[in-house]
Amino acid sequence: MEQYLIAIQNANPNFLWKNKSGVAFGDWLAAEGRTSQVLIATAYWAYDATLMKQMAHALARTDEERKFADLFEKIKAAFDREYVHADGLVGAIPPSSASSAAAVYTNCRRERTLYCGLTLFMMCKRNNEIDRRAFLRLAGVGFGVAALGGGTDSVAEETRGKPATVFGAEPILRVETDANHACITALSWDTEGGNKAQTNLLRVNSPIVLRVRVGGKWNASGEFQTRREEVGDSEILYVFSVATDAEIHWTIHPSPNHLTMVVSGLGRGIRDVEAVEMLFPFDPQITPTTILPQTWCEEGCGKLPAVISSPDFGQILLEDQSHRGLNARLEGSRDKHSVDLVLELPGIGTSEAYTLTFTPVRLPPPEGLADEAVWSQVRRGWFNTWQPSSRWGDQGRPFSAPAGILSNNVISDPVSFALPFYADQALWTPEIAPGISVMDQVRRSIDWWLDYRTEPTGEVIGYWNYRHFLDANPGILISAWDYVEATGDRVWLRDRIGRLEFLSAFLEQRDVDGDGMVEATQSGNDNTLIEPARSCCWWDALNCGHKDGYSNAMIYRAWRCLAEIEGQLGPCPAADTLHPTG
Repeated sequence: MEQYLIAIQNANPNFLWKNKSGVAFGDWLAAEGRTSQVLIATAYWAYDATLMKQMAHALARTDEERKFADLFEKIKAAFDREYVHADGLVGAIPPSSASSAAAVYTNCRRERTLYCGLTLFMMCKRNNEIDRRAFLRLAGVGFGVAALGGGTDSVAEETRGKPATVFGAEPILRVETDANHACITALSWDTEGGNKAQTNLLRVNSPIVLRVRVGGKWNASGEFQTRREEVGDSEILYVFSVATDAEIHWTIHPSPNHLTMVVSGLGRGIRDVEAVEMLFPFDPQITPTTILPQTWCEEGCGKLPAVISSPDFGQILLEDQSHRGLNARLEGSRDKHSVDLVLELPGIGTSEAYTLTFTPVRLPPPEGLADEAVWSQVRRGWFNTWQPSSRWGDQGRPFSAPAGILSNNVISDPVSFALPFYADQALWTPEIAPGISVMDQVRRSIDWWLDYRTEPTGEVIGYWNYRHFLDANPGILISAWDYVEATGDRVWLRDRIGRLEFLSAFLEQRDVDGDGMVEATQSGNDNTLIEPARSCCWWDALNCGHKDGYSNAMIYRAWRCLAEIEGQLGPCPAADTLHPTG
């Protein structure tokens, strides 16, 4: 390992890992654009130096410890000069979430944030059980987040005393209406008061409209002859006739940080209106906008209130106080690069009025976080992790997704072995808005994998129709622990424990030689990772196999998690067998 770092340094004397980095995957899922591979490589070089320093310390090799500490500082200084801006942003402008996360996770920034250290989770135990509060303290002390569990000032020196031009300023909400047609041509926001709101979240030439069905035919509000009135300070009223003696009134009242829309029907002929919907045509190529509703119905509709989440722009709470439970459909297309949020307004034909409010929300800090100034800089990026899928693709084929499953993004794939990454973060910040818990998303996702994507053998599919991922089953078991730990929902646990144990039994059977290490079906040998073959774990671009260390670490954690939640249901012989002996 020491020779490895020496080789990197010899090839990169300026301490930026530009040369001889091998096959650099970098951030291949960046929604915002490509992240510098040199940035990511350099950050992980610094992380390697930190690990070597810690190992030298554990072995009482003082000289080597000092050498690796010095190497880290040199890499960090080069990283700061090359990539870190005065306002704390990292990489290109606008920065990608990956560039910021890489800097944070690998300790290339002094003000480490809550992105760090989920791998420390299993190290924090109390009475031989997991203590998540201890984890928060360890993450703070071990990795320099003084905000966690301590009262010291952890804000970087270069940001003290400066105006909150990027983080923590008043949210901005931008709305633009059409002068001649009943539609909204631009909608955007920036919940941290930056310049994100200048970018329209809607698709080009695709405004927000009302869709009206009369006589079995749908028409958009922009197609009707419309009267536009200015009825107050920045308030717009659209009036258009949809049938004989039947008008729809659509009031739009924006303010810099709030939006209210009222939709109602008037006239004796309004009963001829069979259905009304409001369509939000979001552009996932701008950012993968999705929703996190209070709950999902069995048919796949979200129920208001809901949080509209636009990664790197922020989150908006959508609600109608007088019509809680309104249906919201999320329909997407990977081929067309589209995401449509459709609100159903079923009572227009009976003269009901709907008052929709759009209010910026910010993720509350985790319990135990002392320095909220640090949290203000990471809360939006933290929220970006949770991206429920839209309903996209042919639902009868593996290359598709139903609505509301935690996924790579809103028109991307649900992935079983990625679910614990989302669930782990949800554990610390389950309530994302009043009455809305991201843990409902976690439970829905677990249930989907258990009910629809688990083979009769007990093997959980990885994604699409790809199998043989050793960390797929652990991903569901760990996420189940997260859900139960956060909610205390023993009713759900009692109903699902048999299915969870079925997943565990599959893993036990994969310990082919009985040595306690679970074997993959893949060998991991050279020249075996050839399309359509996949690796045995989340690192599916690397040729992992046999008794893969990462997968077995996940399995170890999964069995501990399962043993703990089994114990919550009372004495359980199966729980005793899952406790590790070492």
